[in-house]
Amino acid sequence: MIFVTTGTQFPFDRLLSFVEEWSINNSDMHIVAQTGDTEFKSKNMELHPYLEPQRYAYYLKKAQVLVGHMGTGTMIDAQKNGIPAILMPRKFELNEHRSEHQISTAKQFKDKKGIYIVDDKLALFSLLDQMDTLVPPEITNNGTKDQLINFLKTQVFKNT
Repeated sequence: MIFVTTGTQFPFDRLLSFVEEWSINNSDMHIVAQTGDTEFKSKNMELHPYLEPQRYAYYLKKAQVLVGHMGTGTMIDAQKNGIPAILMPRKFELNEHRSEHQISTAKQFKDKKGIYIVDDKLALFSLLDQMDTLVPPEITNNGTKDQLINFLKTQVFKNT
């Protein structure tokens, strides 16, 4: 199963439409998405605007891969649940967010094992096609937590 999360602040129809397009040729894959407020409709995915925390946790535990926006919470969820994360940063220029902080986050974490960052649908399709080979993020105590906290303080929270 693939679990897709787009966060709850802004719609992220670009990501949802890419996953929907991939699902056309992969109809045997069960895909569940937490979409937030959106008008997006799907023929192939199970869509939920919002999920209760317990239901969200249930889908995370069942997922083979997590696909989502470049939110720090999404990275943490993948790490805690030991599942690979394919993440796409939202773009301010496409009215997907209030700032480009997800682009900055992507640059900061582009080399983190188990976090796969994509910028377009071809990169997303490629990773989904090889999801069996993706590895989960490692839980380490090597300063990554402090790195994340410092990055959030200096880059993300100054833009919100």
